[in-house]
Parts: sequence; C-alpha cells; structure tokens
Amino acid sequence: MKLSRRHLFALVLTALLLPGLHFTSFGANGPVLTPDAKAAADQGALSLTLYLTDALHLTQAQAVKVRECTRQELQLLAASPTSGTPDATLEVQKDYETAMAGILTPTQFTAFRALERGPIVTSTLSRVLAAR
Repeated sequence: MKLSRRHLFALVLTALLLPGLHFTSFGANGPVLTPDAKAAADQGALSLTLYLTDALHLTQAQAVKVRECTRQELQLLAASPTSGTPDATLEVQKDYETAMAGILTPTQFTAFRALERGPIVTSTLSRVLAAR
C-alpha cells in the first residue's frame, strides 16, 4: 500500500497533535475560562482561604480542602455566562455550601455562613465575576 505525501503528512500531524489534545479546552472536564478569569479565581481562592483560615481557625488539612473547594466554586461562577440564570448561580453556591459543610465543624460552618455574606467575600466574588 502506497501512501501519498498528503496522507502521510496527515498521519504524522495527527500523531504529533493527538497526545496534546488533553491540554486544549476540547473535551475539557472543567470550566473553560479566560486567562484573566482563571487568575482572578485562583487569587480569589487564595485570598478567601487565608481569610477563612484566620477567621475560623482552620487546620492545615481543612485549609487545603477549603482552597480547592473555593477555587472550584469561583471558576464555575467565572465560567458561567453573564446572562446566565440565577438558578445556575444558586446551584453553584448550594454545592459550595454543601462541600464546605463536609470540611468544617458545625461551629465553624455556622460562622462561615455569617462570613460568607460579609464584605470581604462579596468583594472577592465581584472581582472574579468582573474578570470573566
């Protein structure tokens, strides 16, 4: 079987590009974010984790889980379209609170619910949403 130059080129190109396919947004499992939105979500997660670690006296293990959970929430919110439904935002927030309830003690979670509506959390969320 003789391959034409065009077919050979296509096969080589496919072989070279296929391994890197998981680095693209095609078929990505997570939200697709602009670089600015991703940076804002990552920075927001760090800021909120530091704030919550201090305010709630989190252990190191809790802080790691809180940062990851917060990063996921902020990325989902940043990836949502600006014309998205309020129900989608509420669903993300509900999932976040459920995850946080599994990380925090009952006393910490009660305090977290009060802090969640405070100015530090609100301003961080606003910065992330503005970056999308």
